[in-house]
Amino acid sequence: MNVPGHIEGRGEEAKSENGRKLVRRKLNGEVQKRIRRDKENYLKEKCRVLEVHNKKGRTRELHQQIREITGEPKINTGSLKSRAGIDYIERTK
Repeated sequence: MNVPGHIEGRGEEAKSENGRKLVRRKLNGEVQKRIRRDKENYLKEKCRVLEVHNKKGRTRELHQQIREITGEPKINTGSLKSRAGIDYIERTK
């Protein structure tokens, strides 16, 4: 993550001083806002590339880019248990 120097240096300063929760909260908000903006720009660029591939008829590249964005499907392999230890949903194998 690219964190500007004026934010990065102040983070350590805020952690070292007790009772400076507001400063840390503000810094965290700035970092989170920057992360959201960067993610939105990243997805806009990926969508632009997808549109180019779609217009040119490059289906292979189009599907590869879509797979890269969406990732692999995640399968729930856990089980649901009560506090008494009774299985409600068993693990899938």
